[in-house]
Amino acid sequence: MNPTTIEYIRGLKPAPHEDGRTLVKQGIEIGNSFEAPLTWYEGYRNHMEFKKAYQREGRIYWCLLMGLATMEDEVAAVKKIDEFQKRTGFKLGSLLHIPSGNVALPRAYRENAPKTTSFVLDDLDDWLALRNAALIEHNITEQ
Repeated sequence: MNPTTIEYIRGLKPAPHEDGRTLVKQGIEIGNSFEAPLTWYEGYRNHMEFKKAYQREGRIYWCLLMGLATMEDEVAAVKKIDEFQKRTGFKLGSLLHIPSGNVALPRAYRENAPKTTSFVLDDLDDWLALRNAALIEHNITEQ
């Protein structure tokens, strides 16, 4: 491999790299530090029950893909979708948010990573802002 390329790749990862076990332990501690509801759907124990009820009733389960440029844009769009649902009676099953692939990187790596066109979730407050924007199931993927 070209020495310039090797040096570039090495520059993407700050040193020293934390032990993966430490990161997992920190993730578990963060996860245990708050309580999230299991479902947003009234009268259903879980997502599968909700979808089966839709099927029995002959209804369509709509899932909307989103990935706007900024967190602010994404939250504003979710609020507009919620307003539309309330105004029209249309029921959206879930939102599939597609954030920047850089969300999967530790913050220290993001500055040197390739830029993307989707929003970045920086912390729990961003997730809560998105979740609280509407009573819709929010799914977030990492590329």
